[in-house]
This record gives sequence, C-alpha cells and structure tokens, in this order.
Amino acid sequence: MPGILLTNARSLLHKLDEFCLTLSLNKIDIAAVTESWFSADLPEEVTSVDGYNLYRKDRRNRRGGGIALYISNDIKAKLVDIAVPDNLECIWTQLQPQRTPRDVPVLYMGVLYHPPWANEKLLQDETIQHLIHTLDTIRRKHPLAGIILCGDFNNLPIQPLLSSHPELKQVVTGATRANSTLDLIITNVHHQYHVPDIIAPLGSSDHNCILWKPKVSNQHSGLLPRIKHRLVTQERKEALGLCMCITDWSAVYNAVSVEDKVATFNRILQTMLDVCVPLRTSKSRNVDKHWMTDKIMAAIKKRQSAYKKHGKTEKWKKLRNWVQTLIRKQKSSHYNRCIGMLKKENPREWWNFVNNELGRTQKSKGKVTVSDVPDDRVADALNDFFAEAWSDSRAYSLFPLQLPSNSDDLCSIGQVKAILRSLNTRKSGGPDGIPNWVLSVYHEDLAPVVTHLINSSYNSGYMPSVWKMANVCPIPKTSVPASKKDWRPISLISTLGKVQERLVLNRFLPIMKPWIRDQYAYMPKASTTVALLKVYQSWLQSLDTKKTSMVRVLLADMSKAFDRVDHGILLQHLDARGTPPRMLAWISSYLSSRTQRVVANNQYSSWRVVTSGVPQGGVLSPYLFLVYMSTRTTKHETTDNTGYADDIGLSRTIPCDAVETDDTMQQEATQLDSWAADKNMIMNGDKSYELRLCFSKHPPEPPPLTLGGKVVPVVDCATYLGFKVHSNLRWDSHITHVTTKGSKRLHFLRLLAKGDMPPKDLLTVYTTLVRPVLEYAHVVFVGCTESQRNTLERVQKRALRIIYGHSSNPASLAPLPTLQSRRENAARSLYTQMLASDHPLHFMVPDDMEVATGRTLRNSSHRTLPKCRTERLKRSFLYRATVLHNNSF
Repeated sequence: MPGILLTNARSLLHKLDEFCLTLSLNKIDIAAVTESWFSADLPEEVTSVDGYNLYRKDRRNRRGGGIALYISNDIKAKLVDIAVPDNLECIWTQLQPQRTPRDVPVLYMGVLYHPPWANEKLLQDETIQHLIHTLDTIRRKHPLAGIILCGDFNNLPIQPLLSSHPELKQVVTGATRANSTLDLIITNVHHQYHVPDIIAPLGSSDHNCILWKPKVSNQHSGLLPRIKHRLVTQERKEALGLCMCITDWSAVYNAVSVEDKVATFNRILQTMLDVCVPLRTSKSRNVDKHWMTDKIMAAIKKRQSAYKKHGKTEKWKKLRNWVQTLIRKQKSSHYNRCIGMLKKENPREWWNFVNNELGRTQKSKGKVTVSDVPDDRVADALNDFFAEAWSDSRAYSLFPLQLPSNSDDLCSIGQVKAILRSLNTRKSGGPDGIPNWVLSVYHEDLAPVVTHLINSSYNSGYMPSVWKMANVCPIPKTSVPASKKDWRPISLISTLGKVQERLVLNRFLPIMKPWIRDQYAYMPKASTTVALLKVYQSWLQSLDTKKTSMVRVLLADMSKAFDRVDHGILLQHLDARGTPPRMLAWISSYLSSRTQRVVANNQYSSWRVVTSGVPQGGVLSPYLFLVYMSTRTTKHETTDNTGYADDIGLSRTIPCDAVETDDTMQQEATQLDSWAADKNMIMNGDKSYELRLCFSKHPPEPPPLTLGGKVVPVVDCATYLGFKVHSNLRWDSHITHVTTKGSKRLHFLRLLAKGDMPPKDLLTVYTTLVRPVLEYAHVVFVGCTESQRNTLERVQKRALRIIYGHSSNPASLAPLPTLQSRRENAARSLYTQMLASDHPLHFMVPDDMEVATGRTLRNSSHRTLPKCRTERLKRSFLYRATVLHNNSF
C-alpha cells in the first residue's frame, strides 16, 4: 500500500522546495495538497515535482483554494470519469500500485477541499451528496475497492457520509489546525495502515501535515531502475584511440556485400568498445537539488524532532525560520560559487541548472504506463498501437532497372570527416549501439572506412538493414498519460545511416526543388512565418475591393500523414520525374524492409516491419514527404493553395451575390478527398476548420463544406501554423494568446530572482524563454495598433521590473530594444531578403520606382507602395515593410 502525505499548504508554490524535501525524507508515494493556490497563469513546469505525476484542480475566478495530488511515477493512476460540480473542489483517481493486499483489488482516492466560508446547508448537502453518489458509483463497479478520501473538510458534517457507507472510518485523531481536526482521512482500508502521525506544517502554513504509513510498504517501489552505460574516462578514451590507430579494417574492405561490410565494421568497433570502454550496470537515482547540503538535511530533521517533542513552540518556530533561511542562503551561495561562472565557460551546464530550477527537465524518467496493460507488455502494446497508422503500400517494381556500370562515389573522405566531427555527442544513437561521441572523437581514424561503407551502399543501390532499424521511445503528449493515444513515438535510428542520408540529400535537393510548389516547410528561405505572410496578404488584398466578397478558407487536417506515405506511389512519382536510377534504387532500399521496436521501462518489444511512411527522425524523410505532397493539385487555378508539410490551407474569393450558390470551394474539398483516397491518405473532417472572411454588414450564408465524409465546422478563430487567425483578420486573438503565454513564463524570472540570480543572467533567461513567445511570427502584425503594441510592451516592462526590482524606470537599466523596434527591424530584414529572385515571397515585392515610372529618379531604389483602399490593408506586412524599406535610404 502507498505511503500518503496530506497537507494544507496555503500556497504550495512558495514552499515547493520544502515540500520536495518532505516527500524525499519520508519516502512518500502519494501527496494530497489542499489550498495549493495554483492557477492557470502558472507554467506547468513550476508546479511539477521530479518523480511524480500531478493531478490538480485549480479554483476559478477567485484566488486561493485548489487541489494538487502528486502520485509517484511507480503507481499507475488515472482520473475517474465522474462528473464533479464546478463549485466543488474535488478530484477522484483510480490507483494501481505495484502490490496491494488480496482483499483490495483496486484503490480509489479522492481529495476534497471544503472552504470554511461554505457553511450554507445547501452547499454542504450538495458536497455530501456528491461524495455519497461517487462512492456508490465506485462500489457498484468494484464492490471490493479500497477507498481513501482525504482533504481539508473544515466544518463539513461527515456523519451522513459515514452513515451511508458504514464500512468507512475517519482515522485522524490529532489536531491539525490549532486545537481542531480539520484535515481528515476517511477510508475502508484503515486496517492496512498505522495510526496517522501529525508532523510539522510546511513553512508558515497554519495546518499540520498528516503522515499515513502502511503496515506493509510496497517493497518494489523502492527498487531503482538499472541502466547500462559505458563509463568513459580520459584513460579509456586514450586506450580506444590507440586501438583505432592500429586496427586493420581490411576485413571490411574485402567483404563482398554491403551487408557484410557493415556487419564486419560493427563487430570490430563493438569489440574495441567492449574491451576499452566496457558496459556497466548502475542504478538510476533521484538526486537532491544541486544546492542541498548535509547541514540543511540535519536542520530539517532537528526541526521535525522539535515539533514532535514540543509542538509549535518558540523553539520550533526558530528552527523553522532557520531552515528557510539556510535554504535561501545556500541557493544563492551555490549559484555564485558554482553556477554563475558556467554561463561563459559551459553554457550548456548553466542552462541545465536553470531548467532544473524551473522544473523544465525531469532528471528521472517515469514509467511508461498504459491503463489495463501489464508493465511487461507495455512495449509490445505501444508498438502494435503505433503500427495501426500504417497502410499497406502498393507494390511498384523498379526492375529491370539498369544501374550505371561505372561507380559514382557519393562522398569524399573529407566530407565524411567534416560530418562526423560535427555530430552532436549528447544525442543517442540507434540500435547498432555505436555512440555518437565515438564517431565524433575518432573521426580522423573512422572517416576512410565509413566513406567506403557509404559509397559501397550508394553504388550498389542498397542500404544495410542495420541502418534501417529504429528504437522507438514513447514520449507523453500530456502531463499525465494514461492510454496508448497519450504517447507519441520518437524514433532513434543509426547515426551512420543519417550521415548517409545527409550526403544523399545534398544531391537530391537540387533535383527535387523544381517539383515542389506552394510548400513552405523544410525548403530554403521558407518557414511558417513566410506561409502566414502569403495567406494574410492574399486574404487582405482579396477583400480590399469596392465589390463586397467573401473569402472561404479551408484549413484541412490529415490523419497520420507521415506514417501513411505509400512507398509504391512515392517511388513511381520519383521514377516519372526522372530521378537518376542509382539514386532511385537506393531510395527504394532506404524505404523498404525497415524495422522498429519500442523501448519502454528497460524492456524491448518484438521487431515489426514498417509497411508505409517515411522514417521518423530521418534526414531525407521530410523531403520525400514533400515530393509525395507535390502530387496534390487544386481544381481551380484561382484557388490559393498553401501547404506546410501536412498542413493544408485552401482559400477562394467569392462575390457576395454568388456565395449562396457557388460550389467551387466544395469542389476543392472533393478534389482533396479524391487525392487522399488515391494516395492512401485520410482526411480528417472533424479536425478541419472553415473560416469565412467577409466585411459585409449582412454576410451571406454559403452551403457547408464536407471533407472526409464529415461536415467541416465553421469557426470565428482557428490556429493555423501556431498563429491565431480570426475571421475579422485582426490580431487581437493572437496577441492575447502570446501575451497570456508570455505572462505565465514571467514566473520563471520570479523563481530565479528569488534565488538571487544576477540581473544580467535573468535578462538572458528572459530573452531566451519569454521574449521568443511574444515574437512568434511577429512580422505578420508589424502594423498592429497602438493598443496592441502597448499590450505586448507591458509584458516586457513587467519582466524588467522583476529583473531589476521596482525601479521607477527599469527599461533604462537594460540595453533592450522595444518589441516594436525589433518587429520593424525584422520586417525590414525579411523584405530585403524577399528582393532576391529565389525567395518564396519574391512575387509579392512591388516594382522599384525606376521600373514603375520608366525614369531615373533620386529615389529610384525606392519601391512603389501597394495600392490600398482600406486602412486594414495599410496595416499589412507588405505595405508597412515597403514603407520601412523606403525610409531606410
């Protein structure tokens, strides 16, 4: 059974360090916190605790209150699907510890905070009836379920609850606030636990903590996962380097097939690694905060001992204040002595410290859990689930495909050497077990033989099977994943395979560039910002006419597009476009017979053959996907078509008097459905959206669109490429979104400032973690109104006040330009790039004055201003950037 801590924190955020230490010292499995005072304005990272999943319910529209339930990663948990009235602060979870007594097949835990002001009989009755109804529902489904209901009940009468469920017992007997017992534990598994201990409160909270220990603890919960790794020391690296120098690679050069060459190379390299840098097994531990010292730990134990002996006396209060002072001083001292200097000497380690303090990284990875799936079956279950997205690719025979008789080496030793040297040594390798640091450190020794392997593979049109294997690591999509759909696959493939992909891409990119139309992903000088500028300018110009019109915008969603790429169709398209035979044969081998396995909880699933899709994590994969998407066309030439990988945006301008009868937009949707059916893709009509842009006083009602057999929902605001697009084409929605998100991240600065981080370093944190949020695609709204500008600038001013204190003019202390000046500089710079003929937006640039007038003028280098009928178009990027460009001369 799990060990439980119950506390009323009265603002947990300010006591989080002490809270974490309490969990660690008492080996707590579950911590129930009332009055967390969390709110939606806080970043999720700052409320997290390493090694625990957090379930919370924050109070809305009022300060204070709130519930937080921290459950150890070792315990499977999920929220119970029970409706809780909005005015009740209560959550319910179903727990599945690693071990429970036979008479407790499943455990349910509820946490309640009943505020002291909620004394009206109607509200008390509603709360009690909710508890009774919930317990009835649980016991009806699981008659033998263990029940633990805890929290701060204040003046809530619990006798009706105990009368309705006589198997329940309230087990807390000591006072939890002054002389009153307000924090309660009501349960039917009291026989499995000792009598609850009342321990010291967190910080200055006026509620004591309750520690509830089981008679038989979960022995397996204390087991630490074992991991295998190579212990790399300077002496061992030198020994390995000596082996590299004297190794004879002739067996690799003399092998007949590419498969044999790579297998021989791997065997020789693995033998050297096992001899010089052998694998060792160690336990993965949850480490304390970097600033933690034995002195602080001893002070905490002394404080706890004083509370047990004397209660809340003056001696205990002095010890409590002493602990808080020690923590604050030690955090400041640790930064000044050990961390501050790393900013210049080792920026990576400095950022590791910052992210650790902000809770942005989890040092200990929790278990990969799936509801109703045993831990030893999770890897196979997820592998099967990820495979559901695949389709059966159509066969496409490349033979008889005559490869050129002469060899055509893909790369030189110098090229391979440069790529190996630049590898990121901190990234994980693939299933071949060759670490990146080995390839990078010994690039001089390995480059010749690796070059031979890559050229042999390319010339034979065959990619070795070991380079096509992938370890799939499940990454959670949500903060508390429960089902299979809450996990996202991330593939780790062979580094040497990716090196070869990069070299092939160097040849393939010039060939494929002419094929790609209306795509703004992965291509040079293209980006989400460029795509947004194109569609915004198109919409604004279409509506800047005397004749009222409507622009219908279809933002189409595709389901698992990268995983459903049909290999046969892709190869057929590459062949028809004239891809060189040797390259085509190699790409065919690259796509076929790929295998993957899922790695979860130190276990491996069985291997599965990938039947479709382009490899995740591959260098060449995104560009092959663009080639596949280039087969998509529109029904009408006048339809604006903008794609960003699998994001599709279609729009048409329709006169208002024809909107109700015009079906051209439905024709485009039908064309999209036909293309998807032909290419083995699936259009998701439920997750697609339609925007109707019209500034008529009485906009007409067009017929609805259908896509993928579903009616496309019409919305006033949709997220497109991360940008909030509103049907009125104003930027209020997006600016509100980014300022809200940026304001949440200001709490990062507050946490670090509280730890006495110097203003100069806080400024770095602001410009790296907060300002980029405010500046996403900011050139799109370079013409924003004064009110919108001020809304954005206020976030930066708040940040500077946090960094420099409440100075009368904090902006004068920091060498930071305003966000408006940065927007204008970025717009001017992008406009200059657009002047180049190969830029995707070059077609938008107006003629210069000399071309427009046919005469040489003093301002011949100026660009003509776009004609604008409305103020709305004058605020567009193109008009504002043209003005800024002309003013720069």
